Amino acid sequence: MQNRNCQGKPKANEVYVIRCENSDDWKCDQYPWIQYGLKKVTIGSAVLEKKYFKIKQPGSISQQSGKRSRPVGSLEFRRTAFYFEDKKNLVLVHYEGDENVYTPLIHGNRKEKENAPEYVRTAPSVLKAIEKVVQKGDKTAIDVYRDSISNSDIPGVQQGVMNARNVKQVENIVRKVNEQKRISKDDIYNLMLLAYHMEGYIQEITVFPDLTSIIALPEMISIVNQLLDVNTQTNGYDCGVYAIANMMEYCDKGKFNTQRRTNFIEKYMRPHLISCLEKGHFTPIPQGITSSSDFVRIYARRIDSNCQCGKPDVFENMIGCEAKRGRINCAEWVHQTCSGVLEDWYCDEHRVI
Repeated sequence: MQNRNCQGKPKANEVYVIRCENSDDWKCDQYPWIQYGLKKVTIGSAVLEKKYFKIKQPGSISQQSGKRSRPVGSLEFRRTAFYFEDKKNLVLVHYEGDENVYTPLIHGNRKEKENAPEYVRTAPSVLKAIEKVVQKGDKTAIDVYRDSISNSDIPGVQQGVMNARNVKQVENIVRKVNEQKRISKDDIYNLMLLAYHMEGYIQEITVFPDLTSIIALPEMISIVNQLLDVNTQTNGYDCGVYAIANMMEYCDKGKFNTQRRTNFIEKYMRPHLISCLEKGHFTPIPQGITSSSDFVRIYARRIDSNCQCGKPDVFENMIGCEAKRGRINCAEWVHQTCSGVLEDWYCDEHRVI
């Protein structure tokens, strides 16, 4: 009895105890086998499994028409494996018969049959390790293959078993990983069908190079579009001021007027914002209104600010004295926040009237 880890081509009447990283690595003994039986034996609380294999031979046996052909096997050389269900990494393998009946076989999918090398199964743990490297996407197939075969600890008898067989094998793993990432036609069709059934909810679907879907309620999309369709700074340092101004505009009106877009008066924006911070009360940013679709003619008249703060009338809403001299209104105007009133306001001259 010998301890080994996937040694190559054992002989008849040899018995091995194998401890492998992967529970199926023990099968890679460089022989092709056909399983033909399984038996389970309960020993106390443990379950012992016993698997029977016969050596695979060239050719196949034809079954009924329309069904696959079955490979040919010979009982002249057999393999029996014993392991407990809860300890599949520890396996006892017994070889019986005559190993000389084995005939080297090539890979079943190989197109060029002549002078083809003998097929040797690569250990599942090696394939799994290669797949993990491929999934990272930072190495080509040839780089992965070179890294695999550059391990000097693998003896010659295990080449192709404990490392990659060839570049083609790594390329097949790359293709497999890419196919797993690919979105199926059924997935795309179901998403399209969902978009038609939930009209207005799925806004946009892009299928290449990645599947992207924009999903939101129409009301949310409208708000986002309005937030994006705003004035932007003409320099490289007023982005914060414009962001605050646009949000103040939205909070003040509840929405943006897309027909008459707001144009902020840039030279007054910072002074107005400083004034609002000093007073602890935000008022709309000074602005001039122009139309984004049709020309809108704006009629305005100039008024002189007599406010005690000394600032011009463009900083916020103005309020005029309600008193009259005959048919002529009083010409006193102040900022509404400076007046301290929300309704009718009278200047010092007319307040006693």
